[in-house]
Formats: sequence, C-alpha cells, structure tokens
Amino acid sequence: MNENLVGLYAPFLETKIFKEILQLVKENSEGNIWLTGGYIYRNLASVLYGTEPYEYDIDFTVEHKNKTLKQVEGWRIEKI
Repeated sequence: MNENLVGLYAPFLETKIFKEILQLVKENSEGNIWLTGGYIYRNLASVLYGTEPYEYDIDFTVEHKNKTLKQVEGWRIEKI
C-alpha cells in the first residue's frame, strides 16, 4: 500500500471508538481480521475532500468467529 495513503489514513485507526470496536472484534474471533465497508471509503473521501470524519458503522470480516459472542450492554452486534 502506498505509504502516503497509510499515513493519511492512520488517524482513523487511532480513534477511541475504532480501538474499542477492534478490541471487541479480537475478543470475539480468531485468526485474521479485515476492516471492510463504509468506514474505509467514507474516511478516504474525508481526507480527499475535507469532509467530516466518519465514526459509525465500522465493519469487520473475521477468519473465525467465536461460537459465543461477548456482548456489550447498549451495543447491537450483528452478523451478516
């Protein structure tokens, strides 16, 4: 991946909400984890066009999902 792009995108991977969700994904899965969906594309658009950062609907694809998922009170965890 282009180092300039990684540098531009890195702040979105350091937000409190992203780190919290990533930790939950790690606790509920094994193997590789991939960030997918609108969080990637909307934040790239934010960098390119100077719009507000996007901190919602953070989607992951995991290699192996745990049979029992750890829940967080007040959160909706969905599998699609």
